[in-house]
Amino acid sequence: MNAIFKREVKAYFNTIIGYIFISVFMMFASYFFLFVNIVYLSVDIRYLFISMTLILAFLIPVLTMRSLAEERRSKTDQILLTSPVRVSDIILGKYLAALYVFLISVACTLIFLFLLFGYGKPDPGLIAAVYAGFALFGAALIAIGIFLSSLTENQVIAALSTFGALLFVQLFDSLKGVFNNPQISKVITWLSLGGRFREFTIGVFNFEHIIYYISFIAVMLFLTVRVVEKRRYS
Repeated sequence: MNAIFKREVKAYFNTIIGYIFISVFMMFASYFFLFVNIVYLSVDIRYLFISMTLILAFLIPVLTMRSLAEERRSKTDQILLTSPVRVSDIILGKYLAALYVFLISVACTLIFLFLLFGYGKPDPGLIAAVYAGFALFGAALIAIGIFLSSLTENQVIAALSTFGALLFVQLFDSLKGVFNNPQISKVITWLSLGGRFREFTIGVFNFEHIIYYISFIAVMLFLTVRVVEKRRYS
C-alpha cells in the first residue's frame, strides 16, 4: 500500500493535477475569506468552509477521475491486478493519495488563522470542529469519486458522474421539502453528509457523526474493491 500511495502522490505532482487542485482550492478559499472575513471584519471562519463545500463538487472530480479510470484505459491496471499486492491495498493507497492532496489544500488555509488570531479572538474549539468536519466531509466525497472512477475507463465520464453525485449530495437535504413527510425527513437527515458537516459548524463534536463518516468511507472503498476484484477474476 505504501508503494501505491507514493506512486500516486508522485503522479499528482508530476502532472499539473495536484497543483491545479491546490491552486483553485486556495483561490476560492481566499476569495471567501476576503469578502466575508476581511471585508466584514469577522473572525467566524464557518462561512468560508460552508461555501467551500459546493466548490468541492467541482474540484473532487478532477482529483479522482484518473485514479482508476486512467489505469483501466491504458491497461496498466492489469500490471497491478496481476501483482501480489492485494486489491484493497491498491484502492486504499490511491484513496489516501487523493486524500493527502486534499488535506494539503485544507492545511494551506491555516494561514488565514494567523490573521484571525492576530487581529481578533476567534473560538479555537469552533475552528477545530469546523476543520475536522470539513476534512471528514471531503474525505467522504473523495471516496465517492474513487468508487465512480472504478466503474469506467473514461476519465470524462468518471469526472461528470462524480460531479453529478457530489452535486446530489449537496442538494440531498432539499428532498425533505419534496416529500414533506416526517419519517422520510428523519431518514434524509440521518443519511445526509452535508447535514452532519453543518453540525460541526456549530461547534459540535458528535462521535456519531465521526463514526458515520468513517463508516461511509469504508463502505464506498469496500464497493470499489469489489468492482475491481470482479474485473480481476473475470
